[in-house]
Amino acid sequence: HGPFIDHHQNSGDFYTVSIEDEIKGVFVLTLRGNILFQLDQEVRSQKILRFLSKNIDITIKGVLGDDIRAVELWSLIKNQNSKIKERFKSSEILYTLSPSLTQFSDIPHSRLFSATDFATFLNFTKGFYQDLKLRDTSSDEQYKERFDYKVKHQQIWCLEYANEVVSMCALNAKYKNIAQVGGVYTSQEHRSKGYSKKCMGKLIHDCLSIHAIEKIILFTAADNIPAQKVYEKLGFERVGYYGMYFGEIE
Repeated sequence: HGPFIDHHQNSGDFYTVSIEDEIKGVFVLTLRGNILFQLDQEVRSQKILRFLSKNIDITIKGVLGDDIRAVELWSLIKNQNSKIKERFKSSEILYTLSPSLTQFSDIPHSRLFSATDFATFLNFTKGFYQDLKLRDTSSDEQYKERFDYKVKHQQIWCLEYANEVVSMCALNAKYKNIAQVGGVYTSQEHRSKGYSKKCMGKLIHDCLSIHAIEKIILFTAADNIPAQKVYEKLGFERVGYYGMYFGEIE
């Protein structure tokens, strides 16, 4: 969504942390209330929270970033706000891939989503959140806005079998030549058939041919072995661990 806030719930203004004129960290608090960060060890977590509470009138309800620092930040946030009830936590494996180093041709029966696919997108997206046991408070109108954006910018794909959409994947974020994958989902009755791998192959192919992406990032739960096998067969490499911690205000 870029480095500045707009109408999207996942957007926000990015800030840097400098020590002796050298940038040591970057962070953002999104409209949804989630902190995304990348911080060097010498940057104190409390400093980030003090800045946000003083300058931004958004209640913090989640943290995403390097898992060790995410645990620290999340603990501080819960201690400062007793009304936060933890709803989801996950230590995820962080993967990267350079599409130019792959040799994916166009995948048969795979395609970009079109404007007529919204009902399928809505059904799959809700199934995705149910699988994660993660609550999404977005309205159908907000889902439609998100879907229309991805379709317009060619950032969401599907795989069909017998004229039925069986798998989907998308870009959750794109900035210049870097993209982050999310929403990889295959309907339950069609799992363990290789469909996610094929759908992701189409995404990788188009990331290079349409978007000129040089680096793709994704993460998946440390206990999601099937997904890890798919991504590693596609050429993704493990580069670290990514923490996701979300709560709600009671």
